[in-house]
Amino acid sequence: MLFFSDPDLYDGGDLMIRGEFARHRVKLPAGHLVLYSARTLHQVTAVTRGTRYEAFFWVQSLIREDSRRALLLELDETIQQLVTASSDDAAIVRLTGIYHNLLREWAIA
Repeated sequence: MLFFSDPDLYDGGDLMIRGEFARHRVKLPAGHLVLYSARTLHQVTAVTRGTRYEAFFWVQSLIREDSRRALLLELDETIQQLVTASSDDAAIVRLTGIYHNLLREWAIA
């Protein structure tokens, strides 16, 4: 969801997302974006003052299984941490190759 209205221009209109372990209340400044799975239970509270504008859209992953997407995300985040903290370029290149091979293996044909 992409927010177009600044939060001080309206009351209410909070995006409520039920995560795996907690509920999250989201009300971001104009121009900010929040992404969450379409399977996630969510709602928007009533706007009691002003007007709230936003755009929403759907994106489809090339990786069907949640567990595989989670593994790829964890691997990518680890590689990014190594890039900023390490000088072992050979290991980073090797891990990046593994990431891309898994992506090709698991992607929807």
